[in-house]
Amino acid sequence: MKSINHRIKPVLIAVLVAIISFVLLMFFGCNPAKQLTKAENKVLANVESVERVRAKTDALYPCNTDTIVSDQHDTTYIPSPPKYIRHIDTLRRNDTVYFFQTDTAEFEKIRTITNTKIVTDTREVNKLKDTITNLRIQREWYKSTNNEKNETISAAKKERNTLLWWAIGIGVLGVLSHVGRSYLKL
Repeated sequence: MKSINHRIKPVLIAVLVAIISFVLLMFFGCNPAKQLTKAENKVLANVESVERVRAKTDALYPCNTDTIVSDQHDTTYIPSPPKYIRHIDTLRRNDTVYFFQTDTAEFEKIRTITNTKIVTDTREVNKLKDTITNLRIQREWYKSTNNEKNETISAAKKERNTLLWWAIGIGVLGVLSHVGRSYLKL
């Protein structure tokens, strides 16, 4: 009997150690909240990944504080054609019969209410305003660079025209000196 108890004791200790280690691993090793905070910290540490995540989630989850909801109520009354109802009553008194005819006209009004909800995400509006201002800044920059290019081109044209007039003048002087030498026979 001692040999059987002696064999069971190490197995029992090994099983208990395995169970305790499994329980500890389940509590501390696979904590989804801890994994989520680690993933959030990784994303928040990288600016580019924050911008990518934000671009994808902005359309899915608009911010309630940046959302304007306005209700517009439109009530219209549409009259329907009247319905005429005729009632005929008879009354007998002695040998006389009295006929009473009453005509009633019923008017029904149909009331239509139209509710319109307009939801505007001001965060998207602000993004569009920012892109408009960026495009305006780029346009002004292009205008200024275009003006600078035009000024350099006009300065080059003036210089070219000056050189052209100098060349024409030198050519005319050369022709005139040749004509003058031939008459004077120098």
